Amino acid sequence: MSVEKVKNLCDRYIEAVSNVKETRPTAQGKSRERWISISDLHGPMMRLDLVKEIIKRHSGAEGIVLNGDIFDCDLISTFPKSKEIPFAVEYAIVFQLVKHLSTHFGKVILVDGNHDKGRFARELGKLNPTIKFLIKDSPLRSVAEGRNYSSEGKDLGTINLPNVIYAGEDGPSWWTRVGKVIFAHRLRGYRKGPLANAVIVANWFINRGTQFQCLVSAHSHRVGMAPHIGGRVLIDQGALCHPMAYELDGRCAGTPIDLGYAIVDLDRHGNIDPVTTGPVYLGTYQEDQ
Repeated sequence: MSVEKVKNLCDRYIEAVSNVKETRPTAQGKSRERWISISDLHGPMMRLDLVKEIIKRHSGAEGIVLNGDIFDCDLISTFPKSKEIPFAVEYAIVFQLVKHLSTHFGKVILVDGNHDKGRFARELGKLNPTIKFLIKDSPLRSVAEGRNYSSEGKDLGTINLPNVIYAGEDGPSWWTRVGKVIFAHRLRGYRKGPLANAVIVANWFINRGTQFQCLVSAHSHRVGMAPHIGGRVLIDQGALCHPMAYELDGRCAGTPIDLGYAIVDLDRHGNIDPVTTGPVYLGTYQEDQ
């Protein structure tokens, strides 16, 4: 995707979000909760059309988990990219998205991915300690705190987002738990194959004695669902972004990314509904989109 195309996407996104009427979330009932999980948006390369459709379908759900790679951090990427997208533009886009989601869902939980925390943390490590203490470890933490900036980097003050929660506030930032479900985004390493990354993450939790019934895994850009050890359920939730530049540079990946998200329905004890819980496949990208 060309730099000009990405900039056009940014402009369209900011204009679209600024014109959306905000509404308060509505309750779904005390004995049943629906959670939505979206991931791998790689702002500003997100598929805004699909995000808007998900909001339209599920507005009023108990909560939504942004399960990592909400930022792309294009400017500091080690992959062969244009590196011409200012981080302030990315931040403004992600902030407006989170702010908008907070008006449609009871809770918004932000989970770090390898693009959000991994790249950002590596760049922080290069800074002199005399300035590093001023900078937080993840831009998603700043988003959750309501720190608002323009696309030019101008400080616009702080907006109160009481229902937005950063997963790293009380523990590791790359995963969170809702009921008996873990939402996780692997920060390092990548394994090809259906549910391969989900299996690695699930086994990591199992080996540490962590109790869970279902794992919703991001990072793979694939959609899938399968049983695992002890009757657990593994879900690959797909991605919601345009094709990445490194997918179009001649590596000829065997399969394109799967577009999708996950739905998790819980009873009052935190158990999943095995009939309605699972990934939603939305197809794949077309090069002219």
